[in-house]
Amino acid sequence: MPPVWRKHLIICLSLGLLAIPIYFMDRASAGGGGGNWIALDFRGLIFWTYITLLAIHIVLSSIGVVSFPKSGTLRIHFWSMVLSVILLAAGFFFYGKLLRARAISSRQRTLMEKSRKRWCYFRPVIYEERWERESNPQIDSPLTILK
Repeated sequence: MPPVWRKHLIICLSLGLLAIPIYFMDRASAGGGGGNWIALDFRGLIFWTYITLLAIHIVLSSIGVVSFPKSGTLRIHFWSMVLSVILLAAGFFFYGKLLRARAISSRQRTLMEKSRKRWCYFRPVIYEERWERESNPQIDSPLTILK
């Protein structure tokens, strides 16, 4: 095993082992808000964000070690971590946009279905009343009411 890969493996394993104290820190900070604050549950937010960041970082740094073996392991890991943070932030941003677009689309679809139901139920009533008047002119005729 070349020394570049050995250093890469040591760095990746140490970052992976760092997930254990982050997990316990995340569990310890899971208490709800106190007093008049809304009790929000953020259990797993720190841990799963770190795991996602670590997965992106390992993939990018492995590609960097394969592509640029002479560049230096620490330099590759530094730029890989910077790019991982940028990709994670962009992923959160686009996922939020996707959820917002889906909510807007769902709301528009719901409004369209309600409008369609209203017209589907409303129009046959008009046609039925018109058909009854045309087929039986004595109903609702002003002359029958006066007689």
